[in-house]
Amino acid sequence: MLVAGLIGGSIALEFTTGGISLRDTVWALGGLWIGWSLVVLALLVSKAIRPAARDSGAHRRATLGGACCMGVIGLLLFWPMTHAIVVLGAMVRGWVQGEPPDPVAHGVLEQLVSAGPSQWAWSLLLLVALIPPLLEEVLYRGLVQESLRRSSFGRAKGAWRCIILTSALFVFMHLGAVEVHALPGLFVLSLGFGWVQAQTGRLAAAVTMHMLFNIGNLLLAVPWITG
Repeated sequence: MLVAGLIGGSIALEFTTGGISLRDTVWALGGLWIGWSLVVLALLVSKAIRPAARDSGAHRRATLGGACCMGVIGLLLFWPMTHAIVVLGAMVRGWVQGEPPDPVAHGVLEQLVSAGPSQWAWSLLLLVALIPPLLEEVLYRGLVQESLRRSSFGRAKGAWRCIILTSALFVFMHLGAVEVHALPGLFVLSLGFGWVQAQTGRLAAAVTMHMLFNIGNLLLAVPWITG
């Protein structure tokens, strides 16, 4: 997925102006996500052709509705902790640097706030709200965390070790996109994604929690959405 995303993003950059406009951002992220999506599609086709052997170590899976409800519960539990840690990180960074950091700690959010409403802005909003929660959870919770859980590492160390290791990778892959002071909060949020997935045995729980978080973050950070 990572390699396909890099290839897709590189191809998409050929259709941009080389600037930092919303149009260029939509093209670049669109190419990245299309690359990821092609690998997910290949995985689904492979699973349909050759179903995987039953995972004897897995607990009973929740229903789809139960998993979505668990995603909501996870958001209610982990969002306050995430927000508190981000605020604390901003205070520490402000104390060290002598000036407070930008309250919008994500590059794409900063771009949306400064750009104002437009066709490309609304397109980017929709993409950010829906696409990353699905594709990132397939990658990190569906592939990385589940692979660790089914490995000898997971059987020996337990579910939380797998969740923590996956969350560390999740944060590492967001370096540069998220401000440094917000990374500890992102780590805690990722622990929540991993926890709801482990509790339910369904990726839908993590996708629901991630999607609701992105939507809530957009509503809070981008003032022109609600007028």
